[in-house]
Amino acid sequence: MEVSICGENDSGKFGLVIDPEAHRALHWARRMALRGRSARFMVRCLKRSGLMSQGLTVATLHRRLRNPALLGYRVEEDKQGGQRRSKPILGKDGKPIKVAPPIFTEEEFETLGAALDKRKKNQPPRRVGGATQFLGVLLCADCKTNLTVQITNNGFGTYHYLRCRNCKSGGLGAPNPNQVYERLVEDVLKVLGDFPVQVRQYAEGAEVRREIKRLQGAIALYMKELEPGGRYTKTRFTKEQAEATLDKLIAELEAIDPETAKDRWVNVHDGKTFREHWQEGGMEAMAADLYRVGIRCEVTRTKVPKVRAPKVHLRLLIPKDVRERLVIREDDFAQAL
Repeated sequence: MEVSICGENDSGKFGLVIDPEAHRALHWARRMALRGRSARFMVRCLKRSGLMSQGLTVATLHRRLRNPALLGYRVEEDKQGGQRRSKPILGKDGKPIKVAPPIFTEEEFETLGAALDKRKKNQPPRRVGGATQFLGVLLCADCKTNLTVQITNNGFGTYHYLRCRNCKSGGLGAPNPNQVYERLVEDVLKVLGDFPVQVRQYAEGAEVRREIKRLQGAIALYMKELEPGGRYTKTRFTKEQAEATLDKLIAELEAIDPETAKDRWVNVHDGKTFREHWQEGGMEAMAADLYRVGIRCEVTRTKVPKVRAPKVHLRLLIPKDVRERLVIREDDFAQAL
């Protein structure tokens, strides 16, 4: 997407002018971001509309929407932070050098960045490093073997690809593994993010049994003393008070669930959802949970004519009893250690 092209400006001189289609696509993307739509959704729509090439990726769209060049500034690559970003070049006066008309106003650019940041906060933090994430969860749809990250170095740079084990040459390599991880995270949060985190604990019923015994003893005592000649029958007042107390004790006994008097395993909700749990623990926590409960994701890579990168499709395979499997048990910790 070339934002600016060379042409005649309003004064009739040649210079940088805004590409109308790029202007329309970027403003549409901003409106979608403000509505909370994902970059994945935007990429799909932009490709279908023909405004963007089939090679557009989520990461590329993010870079373009955050590029200060949209304000008309001259920019250069910012190599700090390990991500491809652009920063404005400052002039002698310490201000950004303006070379083209702005696509967005300062306010529009800031609110766009805030909207992208807000959606990013809903994703677990990305682990730094080149090791394969979601190992054992991401599978090749064709040969059913694990997808792992393979690194290729050549004169143009270093490239990371997700490849399988049994397909010829590792199958069509899926470039930018982080994009696959992000799509998987988005799909998992959509399906499982609101599930409560439950921990399986062993509950002893001894205390409840003691309470039942106490209530039964008190009820027996009041029933005996309310019989003719008992001490609670001497006056009308003492009889009414004793009967009221007896009714209260019987109600308390009936309110006790008999199951709670047994020694048993119970699922205890700690107040968190899995969305919150994974935001705290990151992709590593999500990957461990998905692998533990048997959730798998089949990845299909399809060749696109005249495009180097294949089309990647994810399919989540979730067991029917996933709610029960997600419950964290004591033996889960033992297996992890």
